[in-house]
Amino acid sequence: MKRKLSLLSGLCFLATIALAQVKGTVVDETQLPLPGVTVTVKNTKTVTTTDPNGAFSINAPSNATLVFSYIGYISQEKQVNGNTLRVVLISDSKALNEVVVTALGITKEKKTLVYATQTVNTEELSKARELNVVNSLTGKVAGLDVVRSSSGLGGSSRVTLRGDRSISGNNQALMVVDGVPLDNSTAQAGRVNGGRDSGDGISSLNPDDIESINVLKGASATALYGSRASNGAIIITTKKGKQRKGVGISYTAGLQIEQPIFLQKFQTEYGQGASGIFSASGEQSWGPKLDGKMVPTWSKDPADAGKTNAYVAHPDNFRDFYSNGTNLVNSIALNTGTEQAQVYFSYTNTNATGIVDNNKLKRHNFNLRASGKLGERFTADLKATYLNQDIINRSGVGGGNDNPNLGIYRVPINIAPEDLLNYDYINGSGFLRQNYWNPGATAAANPYWAKNRNLADEERNRLTGFASLTYKILPSLNVMLRSGIDRYTDNGEFKWYNDTYVIAPQGDYQLNTRDVREINHDFLFSYNQNLSKAFTLSANFGGNIQKNDIVTTGTRNNSLIIENLFTVGNTNGSTPTRGIYQKEKQALYATADLSYKNYLTLTVTGRNDWSSTLPKENNSYFFPSVGLSALLSEMYKLPEFISFAKLRGSFAQTGNDADPYNLSQTYTSFQGGNSVTIGRDATKPIPGLKPEITTAQELGLEARFFNSRLGFDFTWYNSNSKNQLLAITLPAGSGWASQYINAGNIKNDGIEFTLNGTPVKTSSFKWDVSVNYSKNNNKVLEISPTLNEFLLTTAGDFMNTVKIVKGKPFGELYSRGYLRNAGGQIIVDANGLPVISGAQDVYVGNTRPNWTGSVINRFSYKNFFTSFVISARMGGVVSSFTNANIYADGVAAKTAQNRDGFIFDGVFADGSKNNKQITAEQYWKKVGGRNTPAGEVFTYDASNIRLREFVLGYNLSGKLLNGKPFQSASISLTGRNLFFLLNRAEGFDPEQVIGSGNSTVGIEAFAPPTTRSFGLSLNLTF
Repeated sequence: MKRKLSLLSGLCFLATIALAQVKGTVVDETQLPLPGVTVTVKNTKTVTTTDPNGAFSINAPSNATLVFSYIGYISQEKQVNGNTLRVVLISDSKALNEVVVTALGITKEKKTLVYATQTVNTEELSKARELNVVNSLTGKVAGLDVVRSSSGLGGSSRVTLRGDRSISGNNQALMVVDGVPLDNSTAQAGRVNGGRDSGDGISSLNPDDIESINVLKGASATALYGSRASNGAIIITTKKGKQRKGVGISYTAGLQIEQPIFLQKFQTEYGQGASGIFSASGEQSWGPKLDGKMVPTWSKDPADAGKTNAYVAHPDNFRDFYSNGTNLVNSIALNTGTEQAQVYFSYTNTNATGIVDNNKLKRHNFNLRASGKLGERFTADLKATYLNQDIINRSGVGGGNDNPNLGIYRVPINIAPEDLLNYDYINGSGFLRQNYWNPGATAAANPYWAKNRNLADEERNRLTGFASLTYKILPSLNVMLRSGIDRYTDNGEFKWYNDTYVIAPQGDYQLNTRDVREINHDFLFSYNQNLSKAFTLSANFGGNIQKNDIVTTGTRNNSLIIENLFTVGNTNGSTPTRGIYQKEKQALYATADLSYKNYLTLTVTGRNDWSSTLPKENNSYFFPSVGLSALLSEMYKLPEFISFAKLRGSFAQTGNDADPYNLSQTYTSFQGGNSVTIGRDATKPIPGLKPEITTAQELGLEARFFNSRLGFDFTWYNSNSKNQLLAITLPAGSGWASQYINAGNIKNDGIEFTLNGTPVKTSSFKWDVSVNYSKNNNKVLEISPTLNEFLLTTAGDFMNTVKIVKGKPFGELYSRGYLRNAGGQIIVDANGLPVISGAQDVYVGNTRPNWTGSVINRFSYKNFFTSFVISARMGGVVSSFTNANIYADGVAAKTAQNRDGFIFDGVFADGSKNNKQITAEQYWKKVGGRNTPAGEVFTYDASNIRLREFVLGYNLSGKLLNGKPFQSASISLTGRNLFFLLNRAEGFDPEQVIGSGNSTVGIEAFAPPTTRSFGLSLNLTF
């Protein structure tokens, strides 16, 4: 009996030991608790989930293994060694360093890739946020170049990878969101003479919804996307619902203050007039020195007749025109899910005001995504995103009279800010008129009139989304069907009040509508199988149908019968317009990765496109790619300090079709009196049009050392783009003005280098540093058999001509300039003034940078974190139409020098030294001004280095959250574009240009002051 009791007691004791209660917490890498994590005793049905504080409790044998799984994080296994565990899960955004999203949404192990790709840390996107999310990528990707329009809130940006390839086509990277291409076009027409920027497609994407960003740079990486991705692709994956207990709520609030950076310097010694004589109607500032005496008022308001003003400096009239802008964001996201189904919903409200205070943006983003399993074999994924955006008074760009920046730059220093505010008046006939010191001026306006009497309201409604269904045919084979849509409508209303000089002296009213629709239908078979112990095959076969439709309509009154009554019918001669753009492309593609022992991977792809814009005999074009990656660290026994080493190489071709309607003659109808006239368009068709083809090669070496504490990625690439589509001028007797031809060969080659390291890593402190560097060499090998030059700019640009020149890089800039003798000395005329060329034929430099780079530092200490980005864009030139005008006006600081006379450093035509004295007024009026400026004088080195981004934050956790309704919280102080470490442009930001086209890089014209932002961001999860 005693033996039985003893045995029973022993069994109970062993059972107690075998099924101990294991407790613990699960946190993420920032030490924030993770609620809803599934905790399973491996190989059993025992399961639990973590509570809102990340804590769990489970009964498990003492020798058991616990499996921790959470959607969006890498699963982890932990041996039960004791009764308490602390588990840190790594998020998928970090896992993307090993598994990345590639073309068509296919995920691959990064170590097997045969081409260069770079992931972007997305954590700072919603903290140090930008209204246009691509501006946040500056300095974070080697080989990526971003310049932005100067139009204000919601302006477009130009994003290129590895240089320019297409002479007259699109050179921007393709934007792909959740596998569906996003239309990123813009109806911009920025020129030095004036124009408008309507914004781009990517600017409306909500950064709070972004889960990951992966940049595919070369042709091998993007070959599966076909012709539209010949310039690289930016792959954006948005957030999905996660398996969890209950409903997770996250809230983000952010406030950014945009502060103007006043780089331009103005003189404060001289006022209105010319040749030292005061003139109350003078637009320029070559009058006498400011002495405080009373002078007649400039105001044309009858109420001001006979008034006088003190002739003194008002140094703040430029600064007072601008104010601090704001960007207030509130975002809430809900996510919930089970193992079978997950849902994610978010709403973001954005309210922003520009530094010109009547420039406002209101944006509403709604996002809904649902995914889940439908039985054992089907998986569905559905997403719908709706955007409503309204931008009020986005300013014109360039030198148009409706750009308020033009007026404020040119204001004489003796005009008081409070007097400028009296920008209009009622004349004797009872009509509203502009109050300006020189009525009817051809290139000026009271800046407050331009701001308040030239009004714009631009609304965008956009719906994007997709529906996909995946069927698991076999354990190793599945097929996905997907349809995606991107549909948006832009409605613009523009008002010009009567007495807007030159562009609308009798007023004007314009309505524009742009309806854009892109539909994509895809199918994709995916096969993954271990063929043997040594070989693994991963293959895909699919197809795509892409349909694009763009319809633009508009009407412009040209003048108003009843002054300032803004209706379509208030005109004697309106101009209606309508344009259509229709295009279809069909494709079949395939890719296969064959791996040998997981260290040698051969990748082969092929795609064939059929384009509706090409003739039947040329509308089918095929482009292949092949690449090989070798994990040297797996193939050979390397020194222990080498953690990882990989060599890769690839060859690829991509194509690029053309815009529609080039194959046959087109016609345009227009009003002619009481009838309609149909006229033949001036472009001769090209029935034998061919697709543009880019052939590229790439080699790369990746390595990591000292347990991955130090690593680098080096890439060399080379590409040639042939069969460019060019419009050449035809003789007048031909009956056509121009004709498109297939010609041209542009070469790009260069290097990209990234360096990553963790110099310090302790239990409480970590320092990560990254360095990006890229240098692209571009050369135009051929234009056509009969052309050695091709103009990118349209005729009529006052100052610049951007050319493609055989044997030179893309984007050569020409302008007027000094005439020089054979020895390079500047020639002066008989009066001692420099002789300026009559045409824009003086080379002033190339507009593209020589190299770009950045240094990114990230620090964490316990719950504190900080990061900063220093970026460099070195080389290239930038031309300033602003400076050409304000120097001729005598308002720029340098124009205060030499007003009493100086001798210009030059020689007469016979070679003798110049000895004629001239004044600063004579000199600056000779080389500057609006109509025929010498751009050579106002072209600068575009090199700049700046503190691009700064974040300082704190994660609240542990005891600080006890008893609080939320599970985690963080607060951050942020800054963007804080200051320049180097800026060789005089008085402006060289990255703020007139538009996002091929010909606008390196050209500045009456841009508003660049800005720095300071922000506060709060993130809460419930």
